[in-house]
Amino acid sequence: MHVGAEPIRPSETDPELERRLAAEREFHNRKFGDPEEHGNSQSIYALPKAAYRAFQRELQGRAAGADILEYGCGDCSYVAQLIEWGGRVTAIDISDAAIDAARELAAERGISNRASFARMNAEDLTFPDESFDLIVGRAILHHLDLEKAYASIARVLRPGGTAVFLEPLGHNPLINLYRRFTPHLRTEDEHPLLMPDIELAKRHFGTVDLEYFTLLSMGTLAFAKVPPLWTPALKALDALDAGLFKLLPVAGRWAWTVNMVMSKPHKG
Repeated sequence: MHVGAEPIRPSETDPELERRLAAEREFHNRKFGDPEEHGNSQSIYALPKAAYRAFQRELQGRAAGADILEYGCGDCSYVAQLIEWGGRVTAIDISDAAIDAARELAAERGISNRASFARMNAEDLTFPDESFDLIVGRAILHHLDLEKAYASIARVLRPGGTAVFLEPLGHNPLINLYRRFTPHLRTEDEHPLLMPDIELAKRHFGTVDLEYFTLLSMGTLAFAKVPPLWTPALKALDALDAGLFKLLPVAGRWAWTVNMVMSKPHKG
């Protein structure tokens, strides 16, 4: 286990980095646990359920016996599940509120002996090289400087390890329009991933496998006012999405979310 990880290290030479880290920390402390639109079962944030299930399957299949880093333990933390599936978990976040909540949950469930927590800058991990078998994160990379983040993840991942991330994409004009009208739901510096951002991952990992979700299924929003039709419509359109992305992988750039499974880390 990795206990007592260092706090965020200040920068004496990069005031822009300090501004960005402070803004992210303040935003996530303030918004932590706020359901808002995320809590509505017929909201736009209920659409990527297939993506959430796929992400969870990846974690569950890899957790047993693994030293795991949860790379951001905010509102959608998997600490308890990862431990239930047999892992030993170190969880980091820039948000004090997220760390406190995850630590309290671990204590309530009696799993504190298999988990440790630290507030940390995800772009500048303070763990030794090759510390983890599995690194996981949901909706975190798009808040970061990706060159630094990918390099940090690759450095602390063991040679046979895997990094699994579920991230939003930034090409779909409808989703981008929604983002423009809901700036209060996101930070100033976040940037949903573009294809060059995914290509950048290949500089740090020998294998980058991608699975796309939520394109045609955005049509489920037409049934937001008809709850009995919501679930069957989402299931049907998710199935069409799966077929589309298999038949025409290039369509993935217009998806809302991508599941990234990265392995064979390049060191240095």
